[in-house]
Parts: sequence; structure tokens; C-alpha cells
Amino acid sequence: MPLPTHIEVVTTPLVNHAMAHNGIRMVRRITLVAAEARSDIVLEARLVDAHGTVLTRPWQHHVDRLDAAGRVTLDAPGIILDPAAIAGIEEETGADLHVEAFAGGEPLAQTTTQVRVLAARQWLVDPDTPVLSLELLAAFVQPNHPALGPLVARSAEYLDAETTSGSLAVDHVLPGRIDAIVEAVCVAVHDAGVYYAQPPASWGYGQKVRTPGDVLEQKVGTCLDTTLLVASALEHLGIHPVVWIARGHAFLGYWRTAEHGLPDAASLQVAQAVNAVGLGLMGVVETTMLTQERRPPRDLFRRAAQAPLDTYLHGDPAALVGVVDIHVARLMRVFPIPARRTRDDGVVEVIDYRPAPDVVDSRAAHGEPSAAGGHGIPAAAGAPATPRREVPPPRVQAWKNSLLDLTLRNRLLNCARGVTALPLLLPGEHLGLVADLLAEGTPLVVRAADDLAGAVLAQDVRDAYALPADVLRTMLREKATVYAAADTEAHRLQVARLRYRARTGLQETGANPLALTLGRLDWALGDRALSAPLLLAPVELKGIIQPYKILADETAGLTLNLSLMEKLRIEFGFVVPGLDELPLRPAGVRGEGGVDVDEVVRRVRQALVDAGLPFTVETEARLAIVGFTGYLLWRDLDEHWERFLAQPVARHLALTPTARFSDPAAGEVDATVEALDAVVADAPIPADASQAQAVAYARAGRTFVLEGPPGTGKSQTITNILADQVARGRRVLFVAEKGAALDIVRRRLAEVGLAPFALDLHDEHATPAQVRERLRTAIAHLPRPDEAGYRAAAADVGSSAATLASYAARLHSPNAAGLSAYSAHTQLLAQGPGPQAPVPASSVAGGTLTSSGGGAGGFAGIDGGRSGTEADSGRTLDLDACRRAVAQSTGLLAGLGQPACQAWGFAQRVPADLAGFFGLVEAADSAIRDLEDRLAACPTQVSQAVRTAESTTDLELIGWLLTSQATSPAVLDETASRRWLQARAELDARLARLDEAAVGLLGSFGPEVIQVPLEPVRLAIREAAASFFIGRKGRLVLAGAPLLAHARPGADVPPRTLPVLVEQLATVAAEAANLSAAWRSLPGLGALPAGTNLLDPAGRGTLVGTLGALERDRAMLTGLVCCAGLDGRHPRDRRADCLHSMGNRADPQRAGRQPRRGAADGSLHAVIGAA
Repeated sequence: MPLPTHIEVVTTPLVNHAMAHNGIRMVRRITLVAAEARSDIVLEARLVDAHGTVLTRPWQHHVDRLDAAGRVTLDAPGIILDPAAIAGIEEETGADLHVEAFAGGEPLAQTTTQVRVLAARQWLVDPDTPVLSLELLAAFVQPNHPALGPLVARSAEYLDAETTSGSLAVDHVLPGRIDAIVEAVCVAVHDAGVYYAQPPASWGYGQKVRTPGDVLEQKVGTCLDTTLLVASALEHLGIHPVVWIARGHAFLGYWRTAEHGLPDAASLQVAQAVNAVGLGLMGVVETTMLTQERRPPRDLFRRAAQAPLDTYLHGDPAALVGVVDIHVARLMRVFPIPARRTRDDGVVEVIDYRPAPDVVDSRAAHGEPSAAGGHGIPAAAGAPATPRREVPPPRVQAWKNSLLDLTLRNRLLNCARGVTALPLLLPGEHLGLVADLLAEGTPLVVRAADDLAGAVLAQDVRDAYALPADVLRTMLREKATVYAAADTEAHRLQVARLRYRARTGLQETGANPLALTLGRLDWALGDRALSAPLLLAPVELKGIIQPYKILADETAGLTLNLSLMEKLRIEFGFVVPGLDELPLRPAGVRGEGGVDVDEVVRRVRQALVDAGLPFTVETEARLAIVGFTGYLLWRDLDEHWERFLAQPVARHLALTPTARFSDPAAGEVDATVEALDAVVADAPIPADASQAQAVAYARAGRTFVLEGPPGTGKSQTITNILADQVARGRRVLFVAEKGAALDIVRRRLAEVGLAPFALDLHDEHATPAQVRERLRTAIAHLPRPDEAGYRAAAADVGSSAATLASYAARLHSPNAAGLSAYSAHTQLLAQGPGPQAPVPASSVAGGTLTSSGGGAGGFAGIDGGRSGTEADSGRTLDLDACRRAVAQSTGLLAGLGQPACQAWGFAQRVPADLAGFFGLVEAADSAIRDLEDRLAACPTQVSQAVRTAESTTDLELIGWLLTSQATSPAVLDETASRRWLQARAELDARLARLDEAAVGLLGSFGPEVIQVPLEPVRLAIREAAASFFIGRKGRLVLAGAPLLAHARPGADVPPRTLPVLVEQLATVAAEAANLSAAWRSLPGLGALPAGTNLLDPAGRGTLVGTLGALERDRAMLTGLVCCAGLDGRHPRDRRADCLHSMGNRADPQRAGRQPRRGAADGSLHAVIGAA
């Protein structure tokens, strides 16, 4: 059903004389909606108060024709308030806005809206339009009021008496002259004898404002009255005033030069005005101190100018509500309401404000809210465009992210008050003095808030919160004392926590985390208000009982919060020029050579003003635990990562971390026994073979990782490496995560006489002067080598090594029977006591085995362990004679018992057909010769591996493990290690977590969706989600088309969920790719194809198959090496050696390649078949 013809009206909820005088339209919109077609329509509107008085000028609007269901909308219709009618209203009243429509002279529709009408001199903050309310406050500043004339004259007299010049000219004068004129006006107001009046109970909403004449004649005024009085006098003199509004209070501001101003006439954001005060561009005055409430101090103006800083700008900035720039308001055509006075003849004279023509025209032509013609806080010249830098590789970016925490959990970005921060009650403008005291080495005394010893107190003062700001300044300047924002017990507990955290951080990281923060930046990110320290001064806490003292940490200097600067640069493009190096205090002033904190704060404030950011710098100080050492590493990596990647190791780790590293600068390593003996002789600390090999690798310039559990001599090896490098004229940087590791190596270097050449960069007691002294000592130090001692040590090492080598050679040298002293003794111990057959020593002393027949020899190539003399003697062994001896000894051999001696079990009785038995022996000898011939044609490793076989099954397994299709024995050994098993368990756990994370996604998408390039899809979906809501759904579907193409049949994927889904997919896809690469990097799984999709059943099957093949080969190798041997040496050792040797020789990277067969495999199987 269509609606009837009606009128809709949007209007301001209240009006006052200031709106009427400045022609501000009260009605924002009128809409007429017709139910049926009409023509010749007339709209009329009028505002009528409770007494029937019409408060608006006549207004009509004609509409020629309006169709059925049509509407006509009038934005800001020209309904003008009648200033004369509203000027006569003495008390607040109500009024009705009547809007009527006529068609052809007949009423068509009407509506009535209630409006509040304020008294002519009443000012009120409208919650619906607070900025407009603040702008209208400028109308109550009346520079044309007649009562200001005598006040200005007294000001000139005071100015002449104080400065010898009573000129009130403000053009082309210095800011100091402006201050002097404002001081003269303030003294004149004070001399007028005005008394302070308490604001009415309705101050929270508004009050009736007295004119300058009322205040001067009635001798009474509120804070707003006195502020507007002084503001009127300053504007009368040509100084641009500013009115500050706080909760329940108002005070005055003024621009110290005419070139400055705020960007808007009124604003609820006071950050730029606060920064202007901090920069010295604007002055402030507490006008209530100009009243006769108390005896005026000698420095009245200084105290009046300091009070707003202590109470609001530095004390409680959150209490500030808004600020009004009167000059900018004039540019926006907000003019003063007319001044009235009654002449002696009883005639009321109205004095209107006449703006200068250029002021009116400057705003009338443009109608823009910002100041024109050079007004506003000037912005600095645009910085040159920063050249586009190359994007670092992903791993470099990951390194940077791990070094610098730019999340809001970082206390350097969000210093929420807690147990690790202790605020100090410090006069804001004295931050520089605190820094100067610390730079001079003066201890800064920190007392609890209720410890007021030494302070000049009033009777009602019980803690430092109630101390006047002047007392706090005096205590700091004269006694170097500040107060903590905590009572005695809380102060003691917080200092104890800070001291413990500082000591722990110093021990763990080598850097002092305790700092005195100077200055605080109040900033915002999104809708979250944040605070961050501006400057950081590392300090130390001294004293066991209160009061405690703060001393500067001489090993570190005051620094800017670089993490905050980087965060602001990333989020807002904000950069503070001139702070690459902090400004220093000039010569001849206190704190000479130290950081000029006041100048740093000024530059930051200026940069905030230039950038137009609504942030403020608060001058506070606090003791806090912060961690800022990571930023220095981050900045070094950010600025020089290209140079880092020029180094082979860094480039490999950043670009190809999974490939085998090949260092082009590495030299050859001589790992022979003689070379390692020379290394041991050079080492100042005794070293074993593995430690000497590490020193040799470092000497050759190799890049390597040295691992070892605790107690294996890593610190000794490091000391030997450092000494070896220093002896070769090289410089070495030794870095450790913990300070304890540095202490151990430092102590060992001192033990070997290298302390003068070691410089501890993390010595908390090392001042710059001490570091310079250590450098001079190292340069002047003249080493005196003990050459004789070195030669003696080298000879001792050589002789000891030769003796040990000779002993080992004799112990393990085999005889003609293939037994060494070690293996023979081992077999005797294994056999235990029993019968023994006499064997002539000559039969095992060495020689060549022969037989009388010449064709039944055994292993003809064996000559045992003969010495050169025995070989030259040409002695031979009659094999037939040995056989006859065995046949004749069957009875004795039978007495040994088969269980006791398996080796001689075959000779317990004489065969019935002895000739046939010897024929079998001849055939066996022939087969052995054939096998030897075949093995001679194979690589030595193959021959040695086959010789260890004890059955045909062993031969088959050995043949498989020596082919390129099998996993390398070295890799199989690694798969049995603890670290390999732990790595696989971790990967299995990650795979389970991946499956769990992907459950929801795989319900809607196929597993192949994670292989879609997600980055362009993410960007497209983000742009679509942020676009206009009309058509957003279609844009989301179009952007997500690459993903929706892999949706499962029947799956419901709402477009609005795509932004969340693509982020989840990105997380799962990244983890799947990382997990696949991690599996491939696991030894033995190099055959897993790159990019295997582990969420796909086929990819999962490939992983399972690869793991199964690895388990199969490991079972084979385990079965081979677990059998017992007969020669005194465990077959596990012999087989493992042969298999490892053959596997490494045949294909050193076999575990990471696909299986392949070739001629080598075929010849190997031929040999095994013959065996």
C-alpha cells in the first residue's frame, strides 16, 4: 500500500545566536514524498518559539510538478535564522519547526520538529555536532568589544616599563616579543581585579558566557570567561589565539608567529596542537591564575604558562576534549557576535565585527576547511623518492622476521604498564636534564612516591603525586632525585623484579635489557590506541636498600627506539629526517657531547606535524625491561643482505639449502696420520684425531659443522682452532648464544697465553676507554715462541706415534694361516681349554702353499705375513705332506670333539675311499681358483664383500645391496641412528597435524587445490572483499575461480567465506610444501619426487612405498651383519666395511637418486653366481 503524501525533515537539535549571526543553516534536508501526481507545489518553513515568536526569516520553495510516488529533496535549504529575534532570548527555550506543503493553495502535508533554542549568550556542546559547537565558540571571542581599549592601554604601559618599548605591533617580530605582549596582557587582566567564579553545574554541557565587558565590569569570571577575555584582547592586538577545552575546564593558547595555525578551525583531535606546543610554536596560559584568588607570584606569567603543561599536556592529555583556532575560524566565516554597550545617554550601541576584505574573500572563494595563504603548521619539503629496492629471497625474509618482532606483543611498540616497567614522576620538560645527568655519570636517585625526605612540603602533601611541579623540578636539578609512581612496598617489589630480569637477561644474552625510557609516543593502529618508548638509555640499578640509584650503562649508549621507527615507516611511511645519527649537546653546556634529547623530541614532533599524523610525543620516563638488540642485527641484514649473499655459505643457505654445499674457496685437507700429528704438535691443548681433523679443516678454509654431546671437547677444539688461526695471521669472530660458552673459551685462551689477543665484545664492564687500552696492549704485545719446546713436543709426538703404529702392526699382522696374534688369542679364549694338536712353527711362519701334484693348491696367491727375508728364502710348504699328516692324526683330532672344535670336525676319521676324497679336494681347489680369477677381475671392494659370504643367501643379499638400486649402506646405518629416528618421528607428527588441519578444507576441495598458485588468488580475493558491496559476491566468485575449479561435486562454498578459506589454504599449502621438502631431505628418502602432494592418496602412497623400500634394505643389511665369524673378527665389521666401501665407491649419492642398472651390476651378479 503506497504511503500518503508526507514531509521528512533533518535539522540540528539546537540553535543559538552564534548560528544566527553567522548565517549557519539549521535545516539540513527537507524531502517531500507525493502519493499522487501534483503540480504547483509550494513548501514553507518557519521556526516558532513557545511565545509564538517567529525566529526565522520567511522562506518558500516552489515545485512545478511532482509525479505519483515521486519525491523532491532539498539539501541545506536556505532557511535563515533571524539574528535580531534570537538575540533577545535571555533563557533557553523550546521551539517548533513547522514545514508545510501547499498544492494550488490547498494544504497538502505538514510536519513539526522540536528544536532547542539557547539563550543569546549561551554556549553548549551538542553531542550530535561537537565540531560545529567548538567552531561556534569562536563567535564568543569579541576583539571589537569597547571594554578592551583600557585593558590594552594598561598592557602597553606594562610592556613599556618592562622592555623599554610599549609598541604592541606584532608584524615581523620574533616569538619572544609575542610572549612579552601576551605577558603584558595577562598582567593587565590580573591588575583588573577579576575574581574566579566556579562554573555552573551544567558546565559539562555548557554555560552562559560573559562578554569581556561583563568580566571587567563585574570583576568575576569562570575559566571559560577569562579565557575568552584574554583571547579577545590578543585577537584585538593581531595575535592569533587558540581556545583549549578540557573536561570541566578551558585555558588559552596563542600562536607565537602569525605564519602558523591548525589545519581546521576546531577539532577533537588535539595531537597536532599538542605537538605545536612541544615544538615551541604555540604558547599556553592558565587564565584562572590571573584572577585575585591568591597572592600573585613574582613570576606570574611563567607559572601561568607552565600550569597547562603540568596539568594536561604532560600530566593528563586524555582529559583534553578539543581545540579551537580562532583565526582559522574567522577564515571559515565564523565571526564574533556583535558587542553591545550602553552609552551615557542610555542608548544601546551595537558594535559589529568587520573582517578585512582579504580574509573574507580567502574563504568565500574556496569554502575549504583548512587555512589558506600560508597558515597552518608548515610541512617540510618533500623527501626525495626512495629508490625501489630488490625484494630479498624468502629465506632472507624469514631470517629478518625472526630477528625483528614488529607485532604488538613487542614492548618496544606497545609498552603496556606491567611488573617489568616502573614509571617515574618526572617534570616533562626535563627529559634532557635526566639524560645529561646520566651522561655525566651522576647517579639518579629514585625514591618511592611516599618517601618525601628532603623535599619542601606543604601541610597537606603526603606523597609525590601532590607535590607541585616546581618542587619536582627543584629536586631533580639540585638533588638529582626523582619519584617512582609506587609506594614504598610496591617500589621495593618492582625494583627487585627489574633487577632479577636484568641480571637474567645479561647472563643469557650478554646484553643489558634494563633501560630508562625517555619520551613516549602515543600512536594508534586501526582502532587500537598504543604507546611506545621513544628513546632508550641502558642503565644499571644500584643499592640494596631504598632509595635506589640509577647509573648509566657505560658499555652502551642512548639510542632511538628503532623498532618503533621501522613500524611507523612500514605502516604509515613515516620517517623522521635527521635522526640517522642522534644530535649531540653542543660544547660549553651541561651534558656536553651527550645526546640532545630535547632536540630529538622536537624533531619527532616536527615530523609528526609535517606528516599530519594524529600522534603525540609525551615527555615521560620509566624504568623498563626491553629487548632491542635484535633490531641492530635486523637492520644490518636488511641493508646488506645482497653483500651477505655474495659469500658462498650464506648464498647456499639462502638459495639452495637442500643441495650439497660446495665451497669454492676451500682448500685440500691433508688428513694423513703424519699431517694430523703435525696439527697435534702445533695445538696448545692436547687433541685427539677427530679434534685435530677439525683444526685441519679450519686451517684449509673449509666450512663445516662440528657436533658433539657435552664433555666431548668442543671448547678445547675451538680454542685450538682460534690459536691456529691467530698463528696464521687471521682474525676470528667467535659467537655463542650463551655468555657461559664465551666465558669458557675466554678462560682457555688465557690459559694458553692468548688473552692479550682476545677482545670480549660483550664484556659488561668494558668501557670504550678500556677497549682502546686492550687494543693498544694487543698491538704492542710481542710473542716469544718456545722453539726448543716446540721441537721437543713434535719429536715426542712423532716417536709416540711410531711406537704405537709398530705395536698395532705387529699385533694385527696375519701369518701364513691367516691368523694374527690378536685374532689367534681371541679364538683361543673362545674355544676354551681342551686337547691341542702340535703344529710346527714353520708351517705357519709364511711361504707359498704348493703340492706335489702341482694342481691341487689352495689359495695360491696367499703368502701370509712373510717378511722380506722369508720371501727371498723361497721356502715352500708341501701340501700333500700336510694332508697325510692330517689323515694320520684323525684319532687325536677325534679326541677334540666336534662340539668343541668345529674347524677340525671333518678329520675325526679316515674316509673309506681316501683317493676319492682327495679327488674331491682337488675339485674344490679348482673351483676356488676359478672364483679367485673372477674376483680378481672385479673391484677390490666387491671381492672383499663376496669373501664374507657364508651361504648362498648371504651372496644374494650382498649382491642386491651392492647394486645401485639398493639404498647405500651408509644411509642405512644413518636410518638406525637416534637423530634419524627422532627426525622421522617429528615428520610423522607434522604429517598427522597436516591431515588434521586439512580435514575441513578437503571436505570442500580436492587435494590438488594446494598446488594452485595461491598468491595471485589471495590478492584478487582481498581486492574483491574490500570492494563496494554491490556486485561484491560476483567479484569474489570470479577471483576465487582457480580454487572453485577444484571444489568437490556438491560442495557448498559461500563466496563470503573465500577470504578465510584462501588464508587457510595458503597455510596448509605452505606446510605441505615444507613437509614434502623435509621428507626429501631425510637421508634415504631422496628418491621421493620433488613437490609430492602428501594430501593426495597417490603422493601419500609414494611416501609409504619409499619408506617401505628403505625398511626392506635395512632389514637385509641387519641380517647380514648379525652373523658370527670364524677368524676372530666379527663378520658384521668386515661386511659393513666392504659394503660401505663398495657403496660409497660405486655411487656416493645413491640414496638421493632413482635406481639405475648397468654393466657393473651385471658383472657383479655373474661373480656371485659363480661363487
